[in-house]
Amino acid sequence: MKKHLAVFIVAVISTALFFSCSLNPTISGFKWKDNNGEITITGYEGQGGKLTIPGKINGKPVTAIGDNAFNWGSYDNFFDALISVSIPESVTSIGESAFESNCLTTVIIPKNVTSIGDQAFIYNLLTSVTIPESITAIGRNVFHGNNLNSVTIGANVPLFYSITDDSDEYETGFEFFYISCDYQAGTYIKSGDVWKKK
Repeated sequence: MKKHLAVFIVAVISTALFFSCSLNPTISGFKWKDNNGEITITGYEGQGGKLTIPGKINGKPVTAIGDNAFNWGSYDNFFDALISVSIPESVTSIGESAFESNCLTTVIIPKNVTSIGDQAFIYNLLTSVTIPESITAIGRNVFHGNNLNSVTIGANVPLFYSITDDSDEYETGFEFFYISCDYQAGTYIKSGDVWKKK
């Protein structure tokens, strides 16, 4: 009887450990989940300031930054605000509000990213950004609450109120000028309220 009870207790503990490690594991402050061999970062409880997101966790590639993963205003995250972030080349998607409400002054969006969710970089301190040509889907208000005056962008990126705040006049915003330039790749500079192609 005691032997059976001991086996049962070991089984229960092993099952609990399995689920706690597989559903919401943490490594170096990063919370993540495994999606068939690809890692999605789901949250963070490490140091703020300058952050480097790993390209691999447990030997598996980090391919996605999940919704609210580094949202400083989220109750699920506990860290000082970020001032810069290095995103690995393995990442292909950045979720909604992923880096919301930090103090980011620089960010490099990897050339393999194909989608960026709504408000991904809202309420930061960015003055310039590079958006790669690989982007095929980008949400609204991605850069709302920043002070962008320089945008380097690939050709034919499907912007719609992604850079221009949706409360502003569309005709004076970046997207309108980008479209008027036939979605040409290049660097665009804002002077006053007017965008110009460099």
